[in-house]
Amino acid sequence: MLKLIFIVFFLVFTSAVSAEKLPEWVRNIRSECSSDDICAVGSGESLDLAMSNARSNIQKIFETKVNSTFRSELSSRNASVNSFTTDVIQEDSSGLLKGVAITKTAEKNNTFYALAVLNKDVATNELKADIERIDKEMKDLLLDSKHRPSLKKLEENYKARAILNNKYIFLGKKEISEVVSYEDIMAIKRDLRKNDKSIYYINIDNEEITNVVTTLLIENNLKITNNPEKSTKTIRGIITIKKDSLNVPGFEKHSGTFQLIVTSDGIVSNTINTTISESGTNFEQIYSKILDKFLTFTINNFNNLVD
Repeated sequence: MLKLIFIVFFLVFTSAVSAEKLPEWVRNIRSECSSDDICAVGSGESLDLAMSNARSNIQKIFETKVNSTFRSELSSRNASVNSFTTDVIQEDSSGLLKGVAITKTAEKNNTFYALAVLNKDVATNELKADIERIDKEMKDLLLDSKHRPSLKKLEENYKARAILNNKYIFLGKKEISEVVSYEDIMAIKRDLRKNDKSIYYINIDNEEITNVVTTLLIENNLKITNNPEKSTKTIRGIITIKKDSLNVPGFEKHSGTFQLIVTSDGIVSNTINTTISESGTNFEQIYSKILDKFLTFTINNFNNLVD
């Protein structure tokens, strides 16, 4: 009899536990997300972690979808704009949009869940205000753009504005017209370079990179010499390759560090650098992959080197 009572109690208890289901929004986010919102669910071992992950998941939506839209849009523009696309996208990796709120939470078996909701109206109002603030600052900088520090800040603001504007478009709004275009900035740079008396000597122990740097200097109306004594600036390239550990039979992995340094009278004026890791079946294959990425990096970041 006691055994029978125990079995009945166990069945009732397990039925009650299984009845404690998670809310519908954990499995089907659309059940709590209107067309005016963007929603994401996060989970974690604590409520704080679940809420943090939910907010981060909202950001990931933008990193994936906005940047994809941004690449597609810029691919239809001219090469001078495309040259800074990668740089802009790399910068769009931090900071959540304003207007993200945690609206619901749940817990089961010591796992917490949180629902993050971004209201599109709140977010677009904040984005528009930020874009208008940057536009005003860019107008002021444009008046002083003949000086390199102001020109550099102008370009930085353009990149920040591009990020905000594409988030604004992603949220369903029409693009806010630019007060200063990237073509305007490039035209100012060309004017500055026409008056630039610098003469560059290239000291890079790699023929392919040397050829790319030479082409870029010529395209930007900058002077080159093969005689270091006649130069006012030197562009020096440093490439280091090291083997990394990789426990995969038949494959090896290497990391390459690349620096381009501009010096004048021995003093460093500008530098750009990157580190690339690649794997393959042999060193020649890996080095070819790394070098291709070094060349792309040089093209995309050349303006930061000579400004």
